[in-house]
Amino acid sequence: MGVKLFKWSAVIITCAAQKEATALTQELVMLQQKGHLYADTLCLAVPDPSPELGSGGVTLNALLVAAEHLSAAAGHTALNPDLLRGGSLLMLHMGRRYVYEPGGKGFVTLGCQQDVKGGGVINNNLLHIIHICSELASRSPAGVWVANTDNYLHGRLSELSAVRVPADCHAALVSVAASPEYAQSHGVMDVAEDGTVRQLLYQADVKTLKAMSSQPELHLVAGLVYLSPPVAVSLLSLHVVAPLDGCTYMGVDSGVSSLQMSLYFDMLVAMAANVTEEEFCSGLCGKTYHLSSRLTQATKDRMRVARALVWTELRRYRLRALRLPGFTHTYLTDRLPLADNLIQRYSDEPLHFHCYIAQKDPAQPRLSRTFEKKDGHGQHKYHKHDRRGRHDLQQNEWSDTTVINSKLTYEVKGGDESGGDGSTVMNSNIKCGLLALGKNVYISGIYLQRIKALILQDNLALIGYQDFKIHREDRCVYPPCHGLTYACALFGTGDQLFLPHTDPCATYLNRPWREFFKRKAVTPEDIWSSDLPASRRTLYEARLFPLLSSPDHWTALMVLQDIDLCCGPAHKWFREYRPESWSAVTRYSIRDFVHGVVPVEEYILGRECFWRIVRKHIVENQRPPNGDSFLPYFVAAKGERTPRVEHMLLEALDWAAAAAEPGDAARLLAAQADLLGVMAAGRGGLRSGPAGNAAWQPALHALEHESIGAGVNRLAEVRRDWLGSPDRLIRAARHYERAAQTLVRLSVTESDGPGGWSDTPPICYEMGGLVVDLAITVDGVKPIGARARRTADPATGVRLKLCGPHGDQVLELTSLDSIRDYTSPAAPGQLLKCALIVTNIISLESDTPLAEQLKQTVGGGLEVETWSRLPQGSGMGASSILAAALVSVLWTVSGSGYSKNDVIHATLYLEQVATTGGGWQDIAGGVTGGVIVCSSPGQERHLPFAVGAEWVPVPSSLPDTLARHCLLVFTGRVRLARNLLQTVVRNWYAREPRLVATFRKLVETARQMCAALADGDLEAIGKKMSAYNSQKSELTPSALPEVVQKILAALRPLLLGATIMGAGGGGFLLVLTRQPDQAEAVRAALEALDMPEERLSVHTPALDRHGLEVTVGDAVLPLRQQFTNFASAHTGND
Repeated sequence: MGVKLFKWSAVIITCAAQKEATALTQELVMLQQKGHLYADTLCLAVPDPSPELGSGGVTLNALLVAAEHLSAAAGHTALNPDLLRGGSLLMLHMGRRYVYEPGGKGFVTLGCQQDVKGGGVINNNLLHIIHICSELASRSPAGVWVANTDNYLHGRLSELSAVRVPADCHAALVSVAASPEYAQSHGVMDVAEDGTVRQLLYQADVKTLKAMSSQPELHLVAGLVYLSPPVAVSLLSLHVVAPLDGCTYMGVDSGVSSLQMSLYFDMLVAMAANVTEEEFCSGLCGKTYHLSSRLTQATKDRMRVARALVWTELRRYRLRALRLPGFTHTYLTDRLPLADNLIQRYSDEPLHFHCYIAQKDPAQPRLSRTFEKKDGHGQHKYHKHDRRGRHDLQQNEWSDTTVINSKLTYEVKGGDESGGDGSTVMNSNIKCGLLALGKNVYISGIYLQRIKALILQDNLALIGYQDFKIHREDRCVYPPCHGLTYACALFGTGDQLFLPHTDPCATYLNRPWREFFKRKAVTPEDIWSSDLPASRRTLYEARLFPLLSSPDHWTALMVLQDIDLCCGPAHKWFREYRPESWSAVTRYSIRDFVHGVVPVEEYILGRECFWRIVRKHIVENQRPPNGDSFLPYFVAAKGERTPRVEHMLLEALDWAAAAAEPGDAARLLAAQADLLGVMAAGRGGLRSGPAGNAAWQPALHALEHESIGAGVNRLAEVRRDWLGSPDRLIRAARHYERAAQTLVRLSVTESDGPGGWSDTPPICYEMGGLVVDLAITVDGVKPIGARARRTADPATGVRLKLCGPHGDQVLELTSLDSIRDYTSPAAPGQLLKCALIVTNIISLESDTPLAEQLKQTVGGGLEVETWSRLPQGSGMGASSILAAALVSVLWTVSGSGYSKNDVIHATLYLEQVATTGGGWQDIAGGVTGGVIVCSSPGQERHLPFAVGAEWVPVPSSLPDTLARHCLLVFTGRVRLARNLLQTVVRNWYAREPRLVATFRKLVETARQMCAALADGDLEAIGKKMSAYNSQKSELTPSALPEVVQKILAALRPLLLGATIMGAGGGGFLLVLTRQPDQAEAVRAALEALDMPEERLSVHTPALDRHGLEVTVGDAVLPLRQQFTNFASAHTGND
């Protein structure tokens, strides 16, 4: 389900008490920081000013508080109700306590995956309601949306695409379709044909409901309300009028008695068309608190006055129905058995989402290779795992069980081989010896380690409660244990919690109470206090459950079931248990747990479990739990507002990278760079930049020359001192990217036309690449070249002459030390230094001096000369082609035999050695010549890496046609391709979905360009050039700076298509004109732009059929061209 992020002016959650408000405020802020709410949305958690205000009183109070905060934020010193007119507010009522979810109904985990923006949130009812309201509000007028979490609305957000509140609507009640049989227990609207609500009914009998409408399905009240700004302002005006001021904190603070009002039946129904004033003011419309026998006559009189005021204020408006198509309704109530509340079972099939399940065989220990990391806090070890004896996510055994946000580790699995069929395990972290689940078991909130056995028979529920205080009568009793207070309630999913045990339908563990009394040899007085009325002697108040402060207490809990301790699976684990232990231990009731629970602790433990699962998946599987993208989890970790989670993830990535092969380790190091960047929170500078700080050099050296584990350990040691400020975090991220690039280079050693970028490591390793290349001359000449000659005296070393338009530069390399800076892009003569290493003419690992190495490999010294008539940063692949020229002349002068394929692969390796990270597109096209399609295999071929090429069979007339229709426009802007490339590779490692989709489109565009070239179809060629241009912009917005967009706009009438060359950002544009010979027309259009500062120029390209040419004296050296075609096998899958 797609989720829209809607800009709410304010999101307000109401709750019963201040302790809940504190916890809910933290949750809202985290949702905000994780990208589920806008950063500037006002987020409030508002406690009810007094108990039992009712939904109407709570709404009025929350509306007042929100208006006050908005007024203060706008600089007003008094309440300004008009601020409710300008935006949309969302109000969420958390409702009553809920036995089946200690955190409240809003935090009931849903049994379906949600396509949420961030990865750090498990979808729950609260988030689901926010998404529904956001979807509805995005197409509706401004106003106030009110929702409660007592309901679960099951359906797809895509079904709401046509649902909107009409512009002239005063107020709307959201409804879902329901049968009369279901609706008889809930609220129903009587709706006219034009959508006007005529009446609201509550718990009407089936006969009345069927007579109300001829339709088989009724409008069931769904728990969502829309109030237009005029209605919201009118409702707010009531907060100062007695007795309605008793609904607000202002009235309570002024000593006014509180007043209980229903939002639906004491307020909104006043706008229903067929309701009369007498009916409404008398409280005869649906369910009103007026009907309660507990109220005094004076209170009923106050409520009548209050309804009269509401009638006067709201009667002028009309109420409409807004149907949600395809949605169904479930009311969450612990007055019904848990089996009727299990909304997790709305999933189409059992779901494994964000979980880790492993079976550990103690008889078969794990093998490991250890890398040691020493620091001031002791010694840490990263292990390279042999996973024998541990199996992640036992799919066959757990295929019929829903497991959400849970970590299960066990030694022996009991019960049916299929696992707990139809069972649900949520928000739990369990480590035990025996794990035996029956059918339809429900487990939630269990955080227990090292327990002997977890045995649950069919149709049982086990729910955990943390850090609670026991409330007995008017006293608060602290349980007698140290640290975290923890207990579990065990009962049947068919048990009714609030039935007296004497009721014939009352059960415990799905069996009559009398059976339990007989089996445990106890009486009701052992379970309920003698002064407790018979009506309250229910499962809810039965003192059955010990605090889990010792292993014996856990066993006492387990044997509440009818478990045979003498034989069977329980005998081994519980043979030391004494039956009298349960009777002797202090026990508590579900009521004790529910009333004493601290919600914030429930939320914290759930998130703690979430991050432990993330860590486990990273360490064990080298990827996050769901999908391939780490980035959403990093953003979510930042939203936790504690560095502990971020540091835990950094350490998990260390462990995983230390145990990984080079390709995977590179991805994990790049992920660490992303995490460091996220930790900088948008401060500290640009991610791209230098990465040669001396403090990091030993670690980078260890990574390349010792082992991956040693390098990762040393990187972690250095990183520890770089976490203190945003600028140092960014600089650390750059060095981690440098480390990733180092491992990409190691992968190579083990191993621009449409489709470009798919040639870039590591993308071409993982997805495979497909590129169409045209080798060209510029203004009639090959613009790039190199020459070399051997000198007699090796002591002279290597002399490099760089020929340039502004004069020549000379560089002399006379020692190995003068070459050691070869990995720095700023080093003089970097390409030559890398070429000397790649061609094996010199080795920096050798102790042999440079002169002696040259004598052995070349037979003397070297003089090398290079030239390029293209500006630096032109986008024409000048550095790559120059590198290929250097490799060729050095191999030639040293007497080595080679082919064009050898040059392509050696130059690709050279670019990784140089840390530019470039791809093979420019190299393959420039070396091969002509019109070619180049390809590389994806993951299915693995390493060693290879590039294949073959000529595209084009019509014989096409080269001349292209020469007359193609022009090169220099934009005047130069750019460093490395910075653009780093950004794209960074996003690839993060598996940003939009970017991955664009890479797939690049490959498809390349295929289509091949077809257009083979057909000689200029119009199709132009369209594919423009498509490629757009796809580059999708990869990085920097590809098309403003000056390039201006040039394209000015030339558009003359063109069939155009594309920026290389990575973009400046350099050359290749344009295809509609008419031939349009150089002068293009120059005129550029001059009309009046941008002399950009140094725009127009050049003539022509197809170069030969590519790389090497001459010795006057003789052209014949070079073999081996063609390998990976294109037909290429799928483009990541």
